[in-house]
Amino acid sequence: MLGLGKTTLARKVFKHPTMEYKFLVRAFVEVSAEYKAKEVFLKILHEIGVYTKEMRKNEDDLIQAIIDYLKHSRILIITRNKPVAERARKGSDPYGLRFLYFSESQELLRKNLATKNSQST
Repeated sequence: MLGLGKTTLARKVFKHPTMEYKFLVRAFVEVSAEYKAKEVFLKILHEIGVYTKEMRKNEDDLIQAIIDYLKHSRILIITRNKPVAERARKGSDPYGLRFLYFSESQELLRKNLATKNSQST
């Protein structure tokens, strides 16, 4: 669903110092609804620092290069497209988000404000 904060949450997790330490090889790639697989593979390789002119090979070679570099990593896929999530899953069902209830939204805002106030003092 649009507007739930999926990408914002994923970006926060991606940039968290614990994740940077635990997963030295990482990539954050956003893919639009209209995409070309080869371009996505090249973006991933660029993000993990192995993008070279030699990588401009066929898709199978690009996929193998990604597998080689990310074989010990976890992959987090954020999508509003349920069939994509179901196809990408391995060993667990996709986690569906919902909009917060008004009271939950208020509580979240209160906690964020309290955190920001404590950091500024």
